[in-house]
Amino acid sequence: MRHLPLLAAAALAPLASLAPVAMGLDDQEPAKPQLIPFEELCDDIGNAGREETRALLTSAEDYAAMFAHEPPAEVDFSAEWVVFYSAGLKPTGGHEAGVSAIELTEAGRGLRITTRLLSPGKACEVMQHPSKPYVLAKLPIPARALQVVRFAHVDVQLDCTD
Repeated sequence: MRHLPLLAAAALAPLASLAPVAMGLDDQEPAKPQLIPFEELCDDIGNAGREETRALLTSAEDYAAMFAHEPPAEVDFSAEWVVFYSAGLKPTGGHEAGVSAIELTEAGRGLRITTRLLSPGKACEVMQHPSKPYVLAKLPIPARALQVVRFAHVDVQLDCTD
């Protein structure tokens, strides 16, 4: 029985020498996400967003295709992209769409966009007409080419009870 630990160590020794090669950069701690600043925009979205929609628009052509009109002059697609989030049609008012965070992930090769929907609770007074909550936000184009874009989402319900 005493030989088992020695045999196991001897058997693993060749694999241990390969570990740094196989692990490469993965043996380091993952980089923390880096927040990217963004600014919300006001613009008419026409018929877009009737269904829940999340999109990253990277060109004026993408923008025009989504909303059937040119982007606002304040957006420079040579230096900026636009995030569009619509919660879709809601039966009442009182809903608010937003972007909570935009982060670079995976050592700057990924983008994670977190959207949120603030909804009225049962005790909240709201306008009794359909609404289409949405948000547009512009962000600077990341310096590195992205390999992945992910959307995350948070739902928050207001408590209007006193």
